[in-house]
Amino acid sequence: MVNRLVGRKGKAAAWAWDDITGVKLDPEAVKAARIEEIGYVKKHEVYSKVKRSSIQAGQKVIKVRWIDINKGGEENPMIRSR
Repeated sequence: MVNRLVGRKGKAAAWAWDDITGVKLDPEAVKAARIEEIGYVKKHEVYSKVKRSSIQAGQKVIKVRWIDINKGGEENPMIRSR
């Protein structure tokens, strides 16, 4: 998890950690992994953003959060974000 993907000046967040092991991750690598994942979502058209005001009564907003993990090792990290 990253405290914020991008800060106010467009820089990556100051810290990130692996959601499974709790090990610190490189924020720039996490940012790149999230951008890659967003690219897949847009390519496959599995998500569309809507305004909360357009949601009908009785419908619920789906809450999500990023899961960041290192599928590689410390020497050869392979950061994945979902």
